[in-house]
Amino acid sequence: MRAFLLLICLVHMFALASEDPALAETAKRLQMPIEVVKQHYQTGCDSGRPSEQFICGSYGLTVEEMALERVYGMLVSELGDKGSVAKLASAQEAWSVFRDAACDFEADGYSQSRDLNAVVAGCKATYTKARSEHLKTFLGCGEQYGCPGYK
Repeated sequence: MRAFLLLICLVHMFALASEDPALAETAKRLQMPIEVVKQHYQTGCDSGRPSEQFICGSYGLTVEEMALERVYGMLVSELGDKGSVAKLASAQEAWSVFRDAACDFEADGYSQSRDLNAVVAGCKATYTKARSEHLKTFLGCGEQYGCPGYK
């Protein structure tokens, strides 16, 4: 009976994860059960409770990071040229350092607050979404003058 209940829980967990891969990834990053993330990922940001706000903010960051990974991968595929791909990788690494430092600065006023983690997650999600939108502008640019990878 116990094994059967465990099996049902595992099937339920994988069903939830297949609905939205960001739920499973957020649970993994936060090292908490997916059920807890699912309970707070949509409403936690407005709950006024820091732990729930952090779950919601972390989910939002995960969604944006997964979207950025997709756009980045598509751009790498389009570039093809190793030199251009290396430049993109270097720019992306520098951008990531910038994003983290900018959010540390922007959240400085919350350093003594229980809201700090939620604020940092929200800040990073905002920067990540903007980065994704910026990289999208290069998709489909092709072999035109002014496009990354143009020779």
